[in-house]
Amino acid sequence: MSGIQEILLLILLALALFAVPRLFKRGGRRGGERARSGAGLSGRMRLALLLSVAWPLSVGLFRNPLAGSPQAFFYIGIVPVLLAWGLAWVAAGFRRRPKRKK
Repeated sequence: MSGIQEILLLILLALALFAVPRLFKRGGRRGGERARSGAGLSGRMRLALLLSVAWPLSVGLFRNPLAGSPQAFFYIGIVPVLLAWGLAWVAAGFRRRPKRKK
C-alpha cells in the first residue's frame, strides 16, 4: 500500500509547487478583487498540466507499480514529467532574460 501513498505524495508536492507561489505573490490584485478562475493559464499550459497528470496515471495502469517494479514506474512514469517541466522552466528563464543595453 505504500506505493499508492508515495504516488499521492508526489502529486501533492507537485500541486504545492504551483499553489504556494500564487498564495505568496506580491502585488497584483487588491484585497477586494477576485481573480477569474484559470485567468493566467493558456491552452498550452492546460494541456501540459493535463498530460502531467494523465501520463503517470496511464503508466501506473499498464505497469502496475504494486505488483511489478516500483522503480520502473518511477523512471517511466514520473521522471519524464519532471524532466519536461524542468526543461520548460529553463526555457522560460531564457525567454524572460532582460536584454542588456550597450
